Amino acid sequence: NRLQDLGIPVILTRTDDTTLSPNERLEIIKNTWGDEEGVLVVTNALNSGGEEGADVIYSVRENDPTLANTILEQIANEGQIIRGAYTRTLPSDRTKDASFLLRNIDNATSILIEYGFLDNPTDRNKLQRELLNYTEAVIRGIALYYGIPYTEPEDLTLDTYIVKKGDMLVEGTPAPHD
Repeated sequence: NRLQDLGIPVILTRTDDTTLSPNERLEIIKNTWGDEEGVLVVTNALNSGGEEGADVIYSVRENDPTLANTILEQIANEGQIIRGAYTRTLPSDRTKDASFLLRNIDNATSILIEYGFLDNPTDRNKLQRELLNYTEAVIRGIALYYGIPYTEPEDLTLDTYIVKKGDMLVEGTPAPHD
């Protein structure tokens, strides 16, 4: 919604907790916008592995960290530790991206944003408190990079629900404690 507020057309590949295979995600992207120059594909993720901080992975095909660094600078302004902007390649072929989506998008610009590490207590606490600020930083970074006028949002609040033992992630299925 924030990108649309700034006049940037957006299509979400998922609006619920439905699991999509990498091929299904790729098909949605290519069928919606096509794999064309001028299209930006943003994959949002949370990391694991015990480290701390945010990363932005960009395609080895593009070989340009400018957008990734612009986004990371904005996330850093929100107080998150920055690990870096980089490409991640297949061990067997350093000319191909390790990420399925980055590897299989040929013409559109594609980035993978990892906001922090869920298995690091410090990052997990920051993510619980600051995720909306981090995502707004991404929006600000995209606007800056593309030269789109940026305006601050009116309100950055998130309804919070604490998951309880027995909660189900399938819509329409009541949790046992209800």
